[in-house]
Amino acid sequence: MIHARPIALLSAVPREAAPLLDHIRARSTERIGGIAVTHGTLGGRAVVLATTGMGKANAAYTLGVLATSTSLGGVIGYGVAGAYPTAGLSVGSLAIAVEAVYADEGVEVPEGWLGAEEMGIPLLENDDDPLYNAFPVDEALLERGAAALAEAGIEARAGRFLTVSTCSGTEGAAARLTERHAGIVEDMESAAIAHIATRHRLPFLLVRGISNRVGRRDRDAWRIDDAASACATAVQALVGAWGDE
Repeated sequence: MIHARPIALLSAVPREAAPLLDHIRARSTERIGGIAVTHGTLGGRAVVLATTGMGKANAAYTLGVLATSTSLGGVIGYGVAGAYPTAGLSVGSLAIAVEAVYADEGVEVPEGWLGAEEMGIPLLENDDDPLYNAFPVDEALLERGAAALAEAGIEARAGRFLTVSTCSGTEGAAARLTERHAGIVEDMESAAIAHIATRHRLPFLLVRGISNRVGRRDRDAWRIDDAASACATAVQALVGAWGDE
């Protein structure tokens, strides 16, 4: 049986999506709001796959288009990311989010950095429940996702994903963000996906393959394709975490 409501699978760039596309069956593609959207099935469940483009605005726009044009059953944001040195994550390993944080939405003042809560400006209010920089993953879904990964023999570290507009290209920048937010990975889209999923009351999971260490940029040491492949394997397991509808 094919479940009626598809899971949206979102990565930033085609290189992250390529390993997953190989496993999607009965594929067809259409353009919605200027976005190429692939429909198909993965492990017996309907999915829609799109690449958002880099950054928060592109990720938010893409999920907004999908959420208003398709009756979605949930969202998985996936791809590659850098791991902070304090996270204990090796290149090629996996991380799953407990919450996604807008790590640089705020203001710098002489006393330091202030986030949206200190500014008194929620980024989202659903049912009068203000959310500021952090968007948590539903605990029950996260438990099911972790169980699905474990059943598939996949190990993933759980922690906070920090989403930035300017990536950390120095050890000092990485240290400031981890001290501020205690994150394990850095990316450019996860908080926006969590934000728009929460706005539309869609359950979501976020998973990243570790392609590099955050800090001094050494592109020769990056393993993007290995991380993307590992993440695609994790997504296949996570799609089953929603259970029967």
